[in-house]
Amino acid sequence: MKKNIKLVVSIVMTVVSMTLLTSCEKEFSEVTPVNPESSLTVTTRSESGAEEVAYPVAVYLFDANKACIDFRRIESADASVVYDLVEGVYDVYAFGGVAEGKYTLPSVKEATLGSVITLQDGQEHGDLMRANSSVTTTKGEANTINLLMNRCVSKIESIVIKQVPDDVTAVSVTLSKTCKSMTFNGTMKDVNIEVITLEKSGTESGTWELKTPRHVLFDVAASASVKISMTTNGNAKGYTYQLTDKWKNNYLYHINATYTEKQNFHVTGTITGATWQGTEDIVFNFDETNTQDGGSGPTINETAPEVGTLYKGCYVLSRTEESNAIKVLLLHPNQVYGLYANKSMTNSELKAAIDNAITGRLAMDEIDNWRLPNEEDVEILCTNPRLISDAMPEPKFGYNHFHFYLTNDNVIRLFDPETKVKVDVSVPGMTTERRLRPVAVVRFTK
Repeated sequence: MKKNIKLVVSIVMTVVSMTLLTSCEKEFSEVTPVNPESSLTVTTRSESGAEEVAYPVAVYLFDANKACIDFRRIESADASVVYDLVEGVYDVYAFGGVAEGKYTLPSVKEATLGSVITLQDGQEHGDLMRANSSVTTTKGEANTINLLMNRCVSKIESIVIKQVPDDVTAVSVTLSKTCKSMTFNGTMKDVNIEVITLEKSGTESGTWELKTPRHVLFDVAASASVKISMTTNGNAKGYTYQLTDKWKNNYLYHINATYTEKQNFHVTGTITGATWQGTEDIVFNFDETNTQDGGSGPTINETAPEVGTLYKGCYVLSRTEESNAIKVLLLHPNQVYGLYANKSMTNSELKAAIDNAITGRLAMDEIDNWRLPNEEDVEILCTNPRLISDAMPEPKFGYNHFHFYLTNDNVIRLFDPETKVKVDVSVPGMTTERRLRPVAVVRFTK
């Protein structure tokens, strides 16, 4: 008679601690295997006194051919699932906090090792966790593996901005880069613009704050930035800072900033990441160099490139000496077409579509804070557009096509670099010819 092969998979939450904690484990075998040759029992476990596993947990089982053969959900610590198996090699992938209606998960037929777990539209991330392991089952032996659940998200515990002027009607904070999806192997993808709306404090005048903590899925490989936007009389003004360090997952963040109205407006603040994997303070300053020109973040310790050359594939449009740095205006090496296919789009709707394209399809790891050209930038682009086009790699700069730009009144219009003609976006006959090619400011040491 053949003996059972028993594989126990324990799911635990990984927590960094100075002291080893006693753990408790419950094992359930509520289902008698139909095939007496082998079975795999999946149980859950959490470290005593530490963070618990986020439920429900989705468990995918792959065979030696990397084909998905089963998908189950564990709804609580008091539940388990049992698989009937034959002897062989298996890969187990588990994802915690994936509630139905919040995330889109692949089915058994759809799942591959390259599959993606995606946040559904209109939803916010929960306490998303992930683990995977391989195991070889052997007849006559009890096979046990522990899946260490790693938290993939960070949590914005608090945001407090003080001394905000009375005429400000809205305050928001945008964190970059954040993602909407995660692959089975843990790679982040699909940029998700994380705009966090703040509310007025009910107890402190001039204070705006985050009322409900927010989980975010950071792209930990990309550059990190924080943007504070304040709206007055319907006009929003943003102050962006590019952090010298990158975001981390499995962190709690507290963002505190103070508005100080002087001759030069500036905001100072700190971001503190605490518990779980350590503590970190990131200090940043916002001033007028962080607004429209996008010139934020640390000054690059390199020789500033000359006008007409390429820097990391971007065309150098201008080079301006400042007191402590050299400001360089760059033209993006790529472009997007057809953003005004719906002629009923409002200015704000078009601006949102453009922002999505800039942070999505046109995102670059090494250069951030891309934006629409302003009226001053348009003058530079119209000076010698054919020379710009000749110097750039494909796709060339369309010197005889219409491009989006932003007026001083925050209205999106179109300009033709060669003819210098400026028109409204509603001009007929150019639906697919309207081009988005953003610019960015980078500062270099003198």
